[in-house]
Amino acid sequence: MKTVPPNIWMLILRIALLGMFVYIYQWPLEKIQTGAYKKDELIFVVGLIAVTMFPAYLLWTLLKVLWVRISAHEGKIHVHYLFKSVEAYSNDIEGYYRTFHNTRVKHYNGLLIKLKSGKVVEVSEYNLKSIDDVVDFLKDYKIPYKGIKNSWFPFTRRI
Repeated sequence: MKTVPPNIWMLILRIALLGMFVYIYQWPLEKIQTGAYKKDELIFVVGLIAVTMFPAYLLWTLLKVLWVRISAHEGKIHVHYLFKSVEAYSNDIEGYYRTFHNTRVKHYNGLLIKLKSGKVVEVSEYNLKSIDDVVDFLKDYKIPYKGIKNSWFPFTRRI
């Protein structure tokens, strides 16, 4: 059984940023309690949106795939999230697509694994250390490659 570990640096960065924004979030709450926001309402509203949306994004990315376990002899892939997991045998997989996520710093490869039940499982190097073992599993079991497809944010590649 192989285990694909998380991209530990991205995980540490997201947890640190989330902690920082939880601390910063006290600023608008203090302004609301004292009523000081009335003087600079526009700046307050923009700040509140930024302070609220970015931590929500960070929390959402923490809920994505954390690690993957592959059992080649059983033909099974087990995708672990923070609060749940998805298990699929090779005969449960309809096909897979490649997807990409480009940042200013790095290019991340990803996969969309479509199950026959209709579920789509996303794995990406943004969250995982590497997706090579997952690709090898899909190729070994002759799972059909269906091309390149846009995924939902943040693993998006514009075609």
